[in-house]
Amino acid sequence: MKAIAFAMRKEAEGLLLRSKTKRLIQVGISEIQVCEIEGKEYILLLTGMGKVNSASSMTALSILMHEEIDEVINAGIAGSLSPSDTPLFSLVVSSSLVQHDVDTSPIGDPVGFVSTVNKIYFESDDGVASRLIDAAKKADRQVERGIIASGDQFIADSEQKLRITNLYHPLCVDMESAAMAQVAYTYSLPYAAIRLISDVTDNGQDYIKNKDKACALLTEVLVNYILGE
Repeated sequence: MKAIAFAMRKEAEGLLLRSKTKRLIQVGISEIQVCEIEGKEYILLLTGMGKVNSASSMTALSILMHEEIDEVINAGIAGSLSPSDTPLFSLVVSSSLVQHDVDTSPIGDPVGFVSTVNKIYFESDDGVASRLIDAAKKADRQVERGIIASGDQFIADSEQKLRITNLYHPLCVDMESAAMAQVAYTYSLPYAAIRLISDVTDNGQDYIKNKDKACALLTEVLVNYILGE
């Protein structure tokens, strides 16, 4: 089955309204639902916001349902770091993912280096990414493939955006997808992330104003993804 992870219930509620829940598993903060839409079963995971919550929930999913999962995506809304390439309400599908707030450079590591797994960038699965791009195009949404950066900060400051852009060259920034990519890599699960752009300015009000529409547009893409072969 395909598994779709969301940080916020708001991001998932459009899909849940169109689906039937067949099984519910609560593990700590993690809510795992086996759902069905138009005869297709999929797994929906609610993680909570931030890297620790998302990694914890992804780990629970990976251990409890590893044999049932064919691939995992993290879906949600995000802020653009390249508005000319990814304008408001466009989509980004990950080519790779990086944690922009990891920095052990004072002891000689490259900025962004994640020890133990010894990686900076976590590559997305090409097949999963391709299916997400097809789903976006079917919904008539502009979609770009590129790097997504994650960290435990809501980035709404031009200096922070410039720093992240210069270091990692991502198209957008969120708070979960790279942490989940690390867990997926650890458990050898095919993984990619998709983000619908909800804010393009250095203003948190942009996100507040646009999040409802962004979540609704994302739902259409995810339905296409679930129903696609």
